[in-house]
Parts: sequence; C-alpha cells; structure tokens
Amino acid sequence: MASSATRHKLGDRIEGLDLLRGFALALVLVHHSWITFFGAGGIVGVLIFFTLSGYLITGLLMGDLRNYGRIRYARFYRNRALRLLPALYVLLAGLVLVTLTIDPRNERDALLGGVLVSAFYVANLPLGVDFFTVVHMWTLSTEEQFYLVWPVVLAVGVRLRILKWMVALAGLAIMGMVFLTLQVANIPAEIYPLPSSWSVAMVVGAGARLGQERIARLLPAPGGVAFRLLQLVVLAVLLGMCLLPLPDNHAISYTVGGPLVSALSVVLIFGAREWKTIPTPALRPLLALGKVSYAAYLWNWPIAFWLGVDTNHTVAPVLAIVLTFAAAAVSWWVVERPIALWRARMNERDPRHVTPETVVSAESRRG
Repeated sequence: MASSATRHKLGDRIEGLDLLRGFALALVLVHHSWITFFGAGGIVGVLIFFTLSGYLITGLLMGDLRNYGRIRYARFYRNRALRLLPALYVLLAGLVLVTLTIDPRNERDALLGGVLVSAFYVANLPLGVDFFTVVHMWTLSTEEQFYLVWPVVLAVGVRLRILKWMVALAGLAIMGMVFLTLQVANIPAEIYPLPSSWSVAMVVGAGARLGQERIARLLPAPGGVAFRLLQLVVLAVLLGMCLLPLPDNHAISYTVGGPLVSALSVVLIFGAREWKTIPTPALRPLLALGKVSYAAYLWNWPIAFWLGVDTNHTVAPVLAIVLTFAAAAVSWWVVERPIALWRARMNERDPRHVTPETVVSAESRRG
C-alpha cells in the first residue's frame, strides 16, 4: 500500500488545470457525438490540450534544468511511459477483442496495422493504415513525438544561452512545415493528421511557460473583474469556433486558426493555474472528467464509432458519452491510479523531485 505522503502527493494537483482538461475533453466528446453540428469542436479541444501539455512539460523539464543542471531523460521517459502506456495497451487489447469477435465496422483485415501504429505512436504518419477505429490516435502520436524532441531543444537552448531563440525557431520551423505541406498536398485535408500541422500549439504553450512573467504583466490581474471578463470573451470565442464546420479542408485553419486557438488557450491556462481548488461544486463533474481525461479520450472515439454515431443521430451519441465515462472510470481505478501511486513512490526516492503542477504552482506564486 502507498504511504499517506505518496497518496497526498498523487492528489496534490491544481484543480483548475484538471478543470481545463475536462473542458477540452468535453469539446472532443461533443464533437465525436455530433460531428455535423460541432465540426471544429474536436480540434479546438485538442489544441487546448496541446497548449496545456507544452506549458506543463516545459515547466517540468525546466525544473530539472534548474535543480540538477540537466534533464534526467531516463526518469522523464520512464514517467511518461508509466503514465501513458498501460491505459493505451488496455485499450488496444479491447480493440483486438472486439474486432476479432464482433467486428462492428468490418475492419478485421486492418486490425494489425491499426494496433501497430497506435502502439508505436506513428498514427499521424501517412502509412496507408485504414483502421478508422484508431483515427484519433494521431493526436497522441503528435504529442509523444514532441516529447522526443522538446527536451533536447530546451537543454541545448539553456546550455548555449539561446533558449528564447530556440523556442522561436521551433515555432517558425513548424509553421514553415505547415506552409510547405499545404503547397504539396492535393487538398488541405491531407495534412490534417501530420506531425507538424497542429504541434505549434505545444510550442505556444512552452513559450507561455518560459515567458510567463512577461505575459502575466500584460494580462489583467487574475481574479479581478477585468481578467474574468477576458476569460469569458475567450471562452465565447472558442465555443463559437466549435460551431464552425470541420476545418480540415481550409488552409486558414492551419495557418491562422491553430495559432489563434493556442494563444487563447494561454489565457485560460493563466486563469486555471490560480485555482488550487475549484470555486464552486457545480464544476465538479467537469473536474472529474479532467482527471480521467486520458482514458476518456482513448475510449471515446472507438465507442462512438462502434455505436455508429455517424449514422444514428439519436441514441448513439448520448450512449457513447455515457459508456466513455464508464470506461474511463474503470481505467482510472483499475489501471491508471495504481500505477500512478507506484510512479509516485519511485519519484519520492528523489527528495528534490518536481512535477508539472508543483512547478506551475511555485512559478505562478512568483509571477
């Protein structure tokens, strides 16, 4: 059994950030269930996730550089693997079982390819795999590929004392790839899942973390009336964008839409990081969704696709969301939480260990 200290550290999270995760995932769930009505909701939710991920992971890595003078790569990738792989492999086992027994969408012949591209995080590459049940895995692939590159970028930038230039160059390089792929693609939709198409959001989040003190000076004081009004405007804009048609076949979605949603997400992050605890019990359902957001994202699209939300627009969408909550809860309690406790015990061996949330908490108090 985990010690009480370990359990405390596992629960020592900033609830505002989990709330933001829940909001982002809610947009994805609604999009998957009612694609024709919330066409852009999915990518808006994904970009919020990407921006928050870049912000938190950069804080974690900079904590390593500040406390140890280096990035502990083995520890970083061990923790990422323990966080992500168990729930993913449970999902893949479920996909294999359902496809080999029921095969609700006649995809048995493509099963092996779908499992492989998901397990190795290459679902965002044009490998010719036609297993639509795992089409949502492109986002996880993009994020994990970013994790392979970003620690090196930060370490080199700090060592050479050109960190801001490295981050700016990374953002420019990604946008350059976006323009290039748009030029060579037959239609803009072909570049939708590619690694470069939306990853600028993670660089925006990283830049916000590195420049948070300057950004904080530009924004109204968190908790004040002006900041709350700004947040309401940002939420209204993002929700309005969710009602736009699916943006995959419009070049402006990649060149303007993605960076815009990322910048707006930074405002939400700066507000959410101030909420160590949520201000009202009415937000607890969204908070709970944020805490199980990873498993919910893994399971939602396969469940929705199997139920046929693309053809059944009445019962299937609601049932898909209900079953997603159930699958995510089981995954959290049976798989993710026990492993998270184990991971926390291993991290306790280092008395100076840092987590993304604790770095954000300390830095937000300073900024």
